Amino acid sequence: LSSAIRALGGEPVEIPTLVIEPLEDPSELDGAIDRIDVYDALLLTSANAVRAFVGRAVSRGVALSRPGLRVACVGAHTAEAARDAGLHVHALPSRQDAEGLAAELVAQLDPAGRRFLMPRSAIGRETLPAALREAGGQVDVVVAYRAVVPGDGAGDLSDRLEAGALDALSFTSPSTVRNFLAMLRPAAREAAMALPVAAIGPTTAEALEDAGFAPPIVPEVPSAAALVAALAERIAGGPSGRERPREETS
Repeated sequence: LSSAIRALGGEPVEIPTLVIEPLEDPSELDGAIDRIDVYDALLLTSANAVRAFVGRAVSRGVALSRPGLRVACVGAHTAEAARDAGLHVHALPSRQDAEGLAAELVAQLDPAGRRFLMPRSAIGRETLPAALREAGGQVDVVVAYRAVVPGDGAGDLSDRLEAGALDALSFTSPSTVRNFLAMLRPAAREAAMALPVAAIGPTTAEALEDAGFAPPIVPEVPSAAALVAALAERIAGGPSGRERPREETS
């Protein structure tokens, strides 16, 4: 995302809103990894889930690339992380969200009687497992990592917003929206609500609107390059008259 901003002449300001931490008790995750042979498909809905799950499997000496196990990814970024981790991706929907992946799996596999494993954070959406269960599948959801609000950086973020030092905001997940707002002072929150906002996809856009933001910019293709291009186009046509964003949080 930051590279895409720089490519258009903008200055990205990266503010971490998530810290990924290992589980205090990974016994449930370990059990799912040890039973990997009973599953027909592995459902991956974020790059963080890929890294946490594959990392834990490697530490236990369990190979995930095996005949009969299909790997399904919700979007291109997740699929890239899966391939980087040595997995072969069998399913990647054209509509890159939970609803799209559910439809893709129903079309490809016929979930009835099949078992799915879905590693994720503790605050993931229920859309995908619910859809597969409705189609007759058995979905085991297991927490693979903890996503917590950072302990530092909040003051700097609020300072920038209150000083008007940011021109736009971009978000790539509902969790980043929630944590971003939790980090802000009241005046900074008010300033944030007045800025142009972009969301990587419809789920993140919904989280922004639920939080009180105006309808965000959502690219037609859920990629960093498309998000930044759409945001730059909106800003160029806005009342400020700027041709491109100067600074953006990502």
